[in-house]
Amino acid sequence: MGKVQIRDAVYENKDIFDQYISANPHKLSNEELEIVKKWKFFVEGEFYIFKFLKKYAVFIKGENVYGVHGITQSFDEMIHPSNLPLLVGAVLLPFKDKIVYDGVFTPYSLTFGSGIKGELNEFYLRSKQNNRIIENLNLAENISFNNTLKSYNKSLDLEIKKIDEQVKKLEKKYELSPLEASTIKVLKANLNLCGILFGSKPKYSKIYDALDNLDKELGKTHITFNRDETPYI
Repeated sequence: MGKVQIRDAVYENKDIFDQYISANPHKLSNEELEIVKKWKFFVEGEFYIFKFLKKYAVFIKGENVYGVHGITQSFDEMIHPSNLPLLVGAVLLPFKDKIVYDGVFTPYSLTFGSGIKGELNEFYLRSKQNNRIIENLNLAENISFNNTLKSYNKSLDLEIKKIDEQVKKLEKKYELSPLEASTIKVLKANLNLCGILFGSKPKYSKIYDALDNLDKELGKTHITFNRDETPYI
């Protein structure tokens, strides 16, 4: 029986971890037994090894993104970046405050087009932006989507309002060309968006409307710029 078959047989029965801990045939320390105990929270299946970062390799399974560490060597020492994304069969294990793999993975000889690569990149960027990259299998909250809003920053909100007041004074003080006026409207739309996002209770509908307005003002500025006959260098 090969390593993969033995490995699969072990993970088919989670009770084997408790049995091993009770018997402790290798006389492991309490700290080591605690590590083995948490292996019951393993994640098994097919993963895309998407990219290598300085701190870990990025594994993707479904829409879940994991930060995985090598055991004795980093993944970029085992796999050339030109081979990414690489689909592998693997088992991820919690190890103290990190995620590792169990030392065995099965690579699939497949190549992927721009569609799959783009989808994987979107999963990664979405998880990164929302702090959802799973770096510790011991923490259940890491696996669930956590979109908790940052606490209200009153100082930042006040600074945005000050800038908005300065922009209004600028409009009154200077006679603006059509392009300058259009650019100022883009700035005001952006400040409005910032004011909503940095406010105490940002609502999805208001954020969406502000983004829509900003997009419209940018579109108008493009038209105004294309119409402008100023001989820019």
